Amino acid sequence: MPLLAVLITFTMRFSLLSLVALVVPLFVLVSRRSVLPFAGIGALIATGAVATGIGRGNAPPLVHGAAAPAAAISRADPTLPALVHIILDEHAGAESLPQSDPTSAATAKSLRSFYVSRGFRLFGRAYSQYSFTQASIGGILSFDSQPPSGASKSNHSRYFDELRRRGYVIHVVQSSFLDFCRKNQVASCITYDPGNIQVVRHSSLPAVARARLILLAYSRLGGVYRRLRERNVPLPEMNLEGSPLPLIVPTAARLFHDKLRRAQPGNAYFIHLLLPHNPAARRPDCSLKPVGEWMNDLGSMDKRQAAYLDQVHCTLRVVGANYAAVSAATGGNFAMIVHGDHGSRLVDRLPDLSTMDSFNDRDLISAFGTLFAVRAPGIPRGYDRTPCAASALLAAVARTELARNRSFRLSCPPPSVRFGTSDWRVVRSRALPRSWTDD
Repeated sequence: MPLLAVLITFTMRFSLLSLVALVVPLFVLVSRRSVLPFAGIGALIATGAVATGIGRGNAPPLVHGAAAPAAAISRADPTLPALVHIILDEHAGAESLPQSDPTSAATAKSLRSFYVSRGFRLFGRAYSQYSFTQASIGGILSFDSQPPSGASKSNHSRYFDELRRRGYVIHVVQSSFLDFCRKNQVASCITYDPGNIQVVRHSSLPAVARARLILLAYSRLGGVYRRLRERNVPLPEMNLEGSPLPLIVPTAARLFHDKLRRAQPGNAYFIHLLLPHNPAARRPDCSLKPVGEWMNDLGSMDKRQAAYLDQVHCTLRVVGANYAAVSAATGGNFAMIVHGDHGSRLVDRLPDLSTMDSFNDRDLISAFGTLFAVRAPGIPRGYDRTPCAASALLAAVARTELARNRSFRLSCPPPSVRFGTSDWRVVRSRALPRSWTDD
């Protein structure tokens, strides 16, 4: 009876398709019957819906934006180097990668070699002060260690103000999750929709794989399954990933790369790229894994870590292509900043106000430890183990590069992170473990 009550509680909150999608796998598990007839029926229904456009409605475009006005471009200061700023979502730092995976040390070495060999200063112990995107990016771009007001999806940025004050014209590529354009004066803005299922229709995936993604996306089965497991319902491990994100991110990356191939002095190129954000669907060479191997937080930790590290290597290839493009376009006259919004969040228990007494040190590092690398005049290349908040690192970079003649000086706050309610009326902090900051 408790299981039945839980099923009723959750399925009442979702569509009938969710109920069907949940009951069929359970029926197959209990009765030990083959899943193939049910999969075949589901694939036929979903493929037919794709072919006929059912469910398409007035879906928003995958990507939309406007070109920069000529007048805006003419305001760029031609004496400034081109500036590239890439925010990578869920990218851990060299010393906050998953530690239990046997390939983690090699991945950390690859990060150090990649960035330092290209003239970057890589901060292996950088961290965000918040573990979710709205607050972390809002704080970083405001050089601020305090909770951003409201932590909304559209915030004014002191960093963008500083870029404009110095003579930069700003071009943005963003996801629809977080808006950098509406409250900041930018010359051009391209927005991609990471949740638009229509991208599946245009993909090269096999028909059955497309049908699976569409069925899972519309049924929201992954969410139902996740909530059941959170309530300790004894369900087996199942891959129920239905996000189209891995299919749209390459389009955003290509659009940004195209901009960098035409990079000009006095122009700043900014992107929030949802890599290596889950689901981890890419091999190290960036080829797409079969849909059944896409990994999110429903998988075992060992599988999640291995898939995440694969995607980190793919992310390095994307960053490398951008580096090569802007280098060729500018003859090497550019600055480049690459950092994460927060950690990988590959945790047993996500640190927040409700888990203050139960998460461990490793959870803390995995949630907050992030990437930060910068290549700019006045900043020596190398590997730096100073524990420092990403907001303080960006502030130091702005003081150095944007003021041109100042030397690079760090001013890092005591290493701690913050947890807050959605309105930030209740805030608590926690020092990062000394085993990570002091050794």
